Amino acid sequence: MWNSYIIAKYKITHIINSGTAGGLQESSNIKISDIIISSQTAFHDFNLTQFDYQIGQVPGFPQKFESDKTLLNKVISIIKDKFQNVNVHIGLILTGDQFIEDEKQIEKIKNDFKDALAVEMESAAIAQVAYTFNIPFIVTRSISDFPNNKNNHIDFNKFLQDASKNSAKMVRELIKSI
Repeated sequence: MWNSYIIAKYKITHIINSGTAGGLQESSNIKISDIIISSQTAFHDFNLTQFDYQIGQVPGFPQKFESDKTLLNKVISIIKDKFQNVNVHIGLILTGDQFIEDEKQIEKIKNDFKDALAVEMESAAIAQVAYTFNIPFIVTRSISDFPNNKNNHIDFNKFLQDASKNSAKMVRELIKSI
């Protein structure tokens, strides 16, 4: 909602959203404090499949919102130039309205979106607004925890500051390049 207000009030040319997220692929090479860049975002907990929509698809919108290719290419360039010591991954980031901790939730999310790298609570809503107003967007997240880890709440608090710093550094470099 705040995006709609800001877009209406100011001349917004790009939307860059950053923050932290829970990692969904702990068994892969994704680690806490790694950066995830959105190629797409989607809602994992919106379900109108009984009306022939795809899981996560809001009527009138695509199931997955595509990040802007120009911004994505700039991020890839920044990664090669400024982030040699930080692991960066590009892929699908999911959004829902809850902090994910339950193993059944995690398995459902992974089953519905096999290629998802991270889960959080805002990027798909921001992408939906960007889509509505035809504004290029990209999302950067740093992994703060893994929902399937029994120490999830401890990991989140312990690594939040480092994860936030990595994400903020990426945004600063991206803004310089626009």
